[in-house]
Amino acid sequence: MDDRIGSLSEMGFADCAGHFSGLHHNDVGKILMASADVVLVINKDGIIANASFSSEEVFAGGGRGWRGRPILEIVTSESEEKILELLEIARRGQLGVPRQVNHPLPESDDLPVSYQATKLNENNDVILFGRSASQIASLQRRMMSSQLAMEREVAKLRNSESRYRAVFQLSKAAQIMVDASSLRILDINTAATSLLGKPSQKLEGKKIITLFDDMGGSVLHKLLLATIDSQDNGDADIKLSSGDLVNIRIVPFRQDGQTNLLLYIAPADALTASLPNASENRILSLVKDMPDAFVVTNSELTVISANKSFFDLLNISGIDEIDGAELGRFFLNARPSIAKF
Repeated sequence: MDDRIGSLSEMGFADCAGHFSGLHHNDVGKILMASADVVLVINKDGIIANASFSSEEVFAGGGRGWRGRPILEIVTSESEEKILELLEIARRGQLGVPRQVNHPLPESDDLPVSYQATKLNENNDVILFGRSASQIASLQRRMMSSQLAMEREVAKLRNSESRYRAVFQLSKAAQIMVDASSLRILDINTAATSLLGKPSQKLEGKKIITLFDDMGGSVLHKLLLATIDSQDNGDADIKLSSGDLVNIRIVPFRQDGQTNLLLYIAPADALTASLPNASENRILSLVKDMPDAFVVTNSELTVISANKSFFDLLNISGIDEIDGAELGRFFLNARPSIAKF
């Protein structure tokens, strides 16, 4: 037997005669009305011979005009096969599983009703018992809407992540992202791998302090811990394990409820590397640690070099990000005062 159907003798009342033999037909009607939101009597020709409604929603949604109409006229085209299946199973004396049928409404969404059928008499009349499924359908629509909204948000996050990775990898400034709890490298851009002379595959997952000599690693470790505790930026000149001196600026930030650290790394002599002669290098060495922002340009106001205070003013890591840029782009409606050497 189809696992969706069962015999009435197995699943029905054990002693119908004992319970219902004395019922008046009006009492039967009341029981039918109380048993479902809508009860339809379908004759052998598929016409709705009678109907009762305990659901105002179903009645107002079109039920008041169903009597005398073919059952297939009041359901959507995709529901016709379900109705025919319900009627066929009932006329064989079997009880089918409930099937959701949609009734088309002229000015709103289809009205879903879950029907179950049973044979009424030897004339092959069938009773359909229906329960409104509009609340379930509404909940399903809300769930679908929520799911679509969530998928849109996920797509936005993926796009944002793609843009972040593109900007991160294309940046001229060497940058390393570090997990604050383990001090291991989470991500590293191309500029940083070039500066360190190692591919990203060999660096990701490593502890950041292993990239420096013993003394430099110790200094960096203390600087990292101090940055995490204070949640303020930190910077220092530290030697790599290769012996090269680099300047490291650490910026803490929160992501997904935990603290990460973004390290900007630049050669310690980058501040003076682009100056054309020793005299100008000596000048910049004097202003390198000045608290005031200091920038050097050529006669065309193109940036040649600057000090740390100027980098902090622009919120950048080093000269690589502004080398060759027009100085005027960093000011609004003002011409800066330039000291020429």
